[in-house]
Amino acid sequence: MRTDYDRIAALTHAVHSIVRHARRIQVRTPAGTNLDIELNPRRRWKLSTGFIHQQGGWSNLPDGELYTAPWNVNGTLVVDGCLGDWFKKYGEIHNSPVTITVRNGRALLRSIHCANGEIEQNLRTYLKQHPNSNRVGELGIGTNFELTDLIGNLLLDEKFPGIHVAFGDPYAHHTGAKWSAPSHIDGVLRRCTIVVDGRKIMKNGTFAPELLRATQIKR
Repeated sequence: MRTDYDRIAALTHAVHSIVRHARRIQVRTPAGTNLDIELNPRRRWKLSTGFIHQQGGWSNLPDGELYTAPWNVNGTLVVDGCLGDWFKKYGEIHNSPVTITVRNGRALLRSIHCANGEIEQNLRTYLKQHPNSNRVGELGIGTNFELTDLIGNLLLDEKFPGIHVAFGDPYAHHTGAKWSAPSHIDGVLRRCTIVVDGRKIMKNGTFAPELLRATQIKR
């Protein structure tokens, strides 16, 4: 929370400069995530840097992320970090990861698997509450490089370096998506490898050296 937000902002903007016009992002993790994500450059990225520039604005602390609403998502998502929403959380689930098949931007409910049967059933119920509740509404990239581990608190853990994926509301007022949902549940991944239009910007949870150099601000 007390990190140097000039440095967090510098990294966030450096990542944004790469993804803002991107068409495709691939995400892989040792736990089994294998996602192919299509982007639409007309969908905006929201940058959360820790800085508030308008009176009356607000932000979560600690901060450090950027996110958009993806155009389409296909593949396997294995949530092995933190799972939850603002109102109900499952917390840190490293020992009981959730596997979800995503096809044409939606979670296949019958594919959801977790060793913890209660989480598995609750997630299926959560994603059935509205026609758009199982739709991928957010792709987020955490940029708070001072975070060294997950603690099971979603609003902190989604700032952890790597990827988080949410089903449900796409925050249309920020991203420009044309749909909505009354629900929004995030899954945070560990040890991500991220490839943007063929360029690797993160390997096994560590940003590429050229991006980390952006944090070395001369004062």
